[in-house]
Amino acid sequence: MLELRPGECVEVFLISGSNEERQQYAGDVLDGQQARIILCSMQYTDAVFDTIKYVEDNDFWIYVQWLNPGYSEPDRQYSDYLGIANRLLFNSEATLAVRSGKSDPPTSRVRELKEFIYGWAKFRNLIAPCP
Repeated sequence: MLELRPGECVEVFLISGSNEERQQYAGDVLDGQQARIILCSMQYTDAVFDTIKYVEDNDFWIYVQWLNPGYSEPDRQYSDYLGIANRLLFNSEATLAVRSGKSDPPTSRVRELKEFIYGWAKFRNLIAPCP
């Protein structure tokens, strides 16, 4: 359970690490999972399209908080040479937030994520008293 506000929780399934770096297929990790909210990271590699396809094919809603796109590029400008943003926004109708993991304090990114989850879960009556 994830406490979103004092006394208000929602069930989540947390995947520690990305399927891409573990070289696992998302379906092998998520098959049979009953939680309505899954938190995971994804790596910026061609393999991420397998994960995106799995969540699209299984009608998951997608919220992406993308940290440091293009940070390793020489000019340190936004870079999406794989076209992931377009895929997410136009094929999946995902919500995409691009943030700096270098300058933004992590607490603000966590708060933003919790508020998004809270609104999404509240609308779907998934909020429960914390155990």
